[in-house]
Amino acid sequence: MKIVAAFALALFALNVAAQVAEPVGPSKVLAISEVQGTGLQSPMIGQRVMVEGVAVYAGSPADQQAGMYLQSVKWGSDRHASNAIYVVLSPATSRIKRDVLVRVTGTVAELGTAPNTMTALVDAHLQILGAAKRPSTSFPGAQIDEFGLERYEGVSLIYSVTVTGADHLRDRGELDVSLDGRLFSPTEVATPGKAANSVAEKNARRLVVVDDSLDLQAPASQWYLQWPVSQKTPLRVGESLSFWGV
Repeated sequence: MKIVAAFALALFALNVAAQVAEPVGPSKVLAISEVQGTGLQSPMIGQRVMVEGVAVYAGSPADQQAGMYLQSVKWGSDRHASNAIYVVLSPATSRIKRDVLVRVTGTVAELGTAPNTMTALVDAHLQILGAAKRPSTSFPGAQIDEFGLERYEGVSLIYSVTVTGADHLRDRGELDVSLDGRLFSPTEVATPGKAANSVAEKNARRLVVVDDSLDLQAPASQWYLQWPVSQKTPLRVGESLSFWGV
């Protein structure tokens, strides 16, 4: 899973379609969590659906088509399913800002290569319903379980993380962090074998890559950090950071 960090990004506005809902299509508004489902992929791939939510971030992961993240005002009935979804947008657009309530009709698809796909709506028609407050909450790290991070796909959250690695910070703008505390080598805290393997599995569920969402090689700086990383002001493994992202 990648977090698209966004607390200071100037991409809060993006050209998106200010189109009215299509004349023929779904008549019922579904909960985004129903479209997402609890598995690695949506149970409604290929279906035309209608959802409503708040535009929490306009922008895209570097390897995906331009779009926005849409999040329900409230969680759905199934807390194991994400209440946010990515919406791919047309280039022939007008402007939309975050923190507006939008009704979207689109076709459910999975972007990327399995199993690391992202549920999205494509061929989308948008209807702006009015202003809305971004439903951002703190990340409940203690709830990382066998469902992993799938339930938080696209969700606007305030993260408190621990730096795990910075091997690709300078060349890709990516930072490895852990949720719910620092990660230790499995054999540092457990005996080799079954116990160490269990620690390794838990580490994998807590590891997250923070992405600057910029398609640049060797970016001059990492905008999502609160200070420029240098030899005088390094970023060390084990340091704690907090930021907003999806």
